[in-house]
Amino acid sequence: MSGKERPVCDSCMTAAYDEMPSLTGAEQEMVCIEMGADMPDHLCDAREEPDLGPCYCACNDRIIQRADAIRARRRRERGITGSIA
Repeated sequence: MSGKERPVCDSCMTAAYDEMPSLTGAEQEMVCIEMGADMPDHLCDAREEPDLGPCYCACNDRIIQRADAIRARRRRERGITGSIA
């Protein structure tokens, strides 16, 4: 896992590279974040060793569930704010 430089683990980046070797590293990272769940099966480092830190590849269910929960909370907050104002 590369930590601060890249929010996507090395295993997911390798899967993106295998699928699209002509893309730059930053483009492969975005592919992981946006379409990682659709890439062929690969082992996400964050799932195998959570102590390494988060991986924002779309294959990582925990990150997706957390993002969905944050979006739902924001929608509720906007709804509450909108009805009060």
